[in-house]
Amino acid sequence: MTLSLSLKAVTDHAALELLNCCAYLGGTPIPYFLLEEIEKDYEPAIKLLQSYSLCLPSQRECIGLHDIVREMLRLLHSKEQTLNCRQRVGSAWIAAYEKEVSLRDEIEHYRLLLPHGEVLIPSLPEGTLKPIRAHLLCSVATIYRMLGSPQQALAYYEQGLPLIQAHYGPEHYEVAITLGNIGNAYGALGKPHKQKELLERALKIKEQHSGPEHYEVATTLMNLGSVYGALGKPHKQKELQERALEIQEKHYGPEHYEVAITLMNLGNAYGNLGEPRKQKKLLERALKLKEKYYGPEHYQVAITLVNLSTAYAILGKLRKRKEILERALEILEKHYGPEHYQVAITLVNLGSVYGALGKPHKQKELQERALEIQEQYYGSEHYEVARTLVNLGNAYGYGALDEPHKQKELLERALKIFERHYGPEYYQVARTLVNLSNAYGALGQSHKEKELLERALKIFEQHYGPEHYELAITLLNLSIAEKNLKNYPIALEYAKKATQIFSKHYGLNHRRTYLAQAHIRELQKLLDEDLFPQGSSSTKSITIKERGSNLRKSNSSEERLLKKYRIKEPTTKNLELMLRKAAAQGHIGVIEWLLKEKTIEINAAGTISEKTALHQAACFQQQEAYNLLVSYGADETLLDKAGKTAKEYLPSKIPDGRSKSLEEKKSNSNSDNILDKVLEKMFSKSSF
Repeated sequence: MTLSLSLKAVTDHAALELLNCCAYLGGTPIPYFLLEEIEKDYEPAIKLLQSYSLCLPSQRECIGLHDIVREMLRLLHSKEQTLNCRQRVGSAWIAAYEKEVSLRDEIEHYRLLLPHGEVLIPSLPEGTLKPIRAHLLCSVATIYRMLGSPQQALAYYEQGLPLIQAHYGPEHYEVAITLGNIGNAYGALGKPHKQKELLERALKIKEQHSGPEHYEVATTLMNLGSVYGALGKPHKQKELQERALEIQEKHYGPEHYEVAITLMNLGNAYGNLGEPRKQKKLLERALKLKEKYYGPEHYQVAITLVNLSTAYAILGKLRKRKEILERALEILEKHYGPEHYQVAITLVNLGSVYGALGKPHKQKELQERALEIQEQYYGSEHYEVARTLVNLGNAYGYGALDEPHKQKELLERALKIFERHYGPEYYQVARTLVNLSNAYGALGQSHKEKELLERALKIFEQHYGPEHYELAITLLNLSIAEKNLKNYPIALEYAKKATQIFSKHYGLNHRRTYLAQAHIRELQKLLDEDLFPQGSSSTKSITIKERGSNLRKSNSSEERLLKKYRIKEPTTKNLELMLRKAAAQGHIGVIEWLLKEKTIEINAAGTISEKTALHQAACFQQQEAYNLLVSYGADETLLDKAGKTAKEYLPSKIPDGRSKSLEEKKSNSNSDNILDKVLEKMFSKSSF
């Protein structure tokens, strides 16, 4: 009775209309920005309704509506009034969805809208309101995709597609957009083949509708290029990104910010091809354009910096990578606040840099902070959380922390999430299996290590085919596992397959190819000399954990090595001098150790001659050392005091006997031997 009297007492038309429309929204708080789309002059209406207790203030800038009020209003409405209210609310919801909001507020904006959209969809009849219903379905789907729920997104997109096709026709441009969205949802669910099929359908429609040179076609080409990258086809990825870039440069001009986005994608394609210098060049061009368009402190600049840091990582320039990631982190924290998921992504990357610089405690600190942000943002079972769990697990597994039990615990948790999200046969699952195998290897469980690697290998073969570089990494890990089990012929077979793939993918001078060849030589030596006969005390399997521990415990070996090079204090400047000496003498193991374990600049030059380590390797005709330094990113264009590049000192053919084999060098220095064995650990981590 009191409710009926309150309703009759409200005579203001705007307030009544607003209340009637709110009856068809969800039971969660109704945000002011949605009320504004229903009734522009909503504030006086809210105050009036609150004075009669027909609505109540909820959280900040929201109102709440009693369920009993909602139900009574619906009962009082005629069919025509119900239809009009639903149509008005549906249009208002779409307008609120399309409203431009700041990136800082967009997630909260869409989270508040989502439950009301879900309530509206089943209440809208498919007849006269078909376009609104279709738009609602696809908009709710997009919100789910943004919130990291591709399964729900896919369900709504697939409900919306038939309505869009029925309303516009099967070859309409709007159909192409929805097909692309469905394809990207499949991609997020780890189904790149299905994603490729749908994006190709979308591309065909867009090309027919707008022509093959339209800028919207370029957007689909970019997405399709990324799919080919996920399918392990970087050449096709590069081809499509280059086509997209050509269209955009023609449409926008070479200095437009849209061109910068494609340059970033193309740079990442070159990264997948193992060409980090080209990747770096393209990303630096993209960075320059974004800085020009947005200013140096914009979040888009920070995202490009994070991508650029990947190229520096491959080039072995860890200090530079750390520098640009710290710049990116500062921008993102300022833009989003310290608890945003974009900040978490950068924290994960920066943590990995600290790990590579030999600071696992700092790595752990940053990645635990990232994990806390992601669990709060996504929930504890999200696939992005699983990615961070893998990185954090590796922090526990390597370096000074050396806690393989904790590594195993975190990786097994990540594996369950990935399997639930992607299914058991997806390549992200395989990457986690590779990392988990290393934890078991560190625990001395080589049979379990081998079992996990064999499962990962099968998935990679199905996903990429037989020639992908990730397959080679897994083959190298399998070779190490078989070596630990003393199955040297099988280990050698795996190592040879891996080397063939690395040679084809990266070329003979790449670091991974070089290290795989070194591993083959070690296995051949074990077979030829039968170093570990049955019954010998040396038959004990050497695990990755033990190899790492041996290096950390061998302080005396490091001291002897420094003494050999007449290095009194291991300062950065002295270690860079040591690198130049090692390059001149062709000490491969020492070069590897310095570049992997110490924070030094590979291109540091001498103060008098201005020669870099690469110059020294060339002057003393140390071809292996020269190739290794190049693979780590040594700059061949730098000039010494004489105005010469390193290449100018390098003869076309090195005289016989000038460059010792790796086996000879290892036999000459116990420290080199220890360090070269530890290099196998580089194949132990699959990065995310």
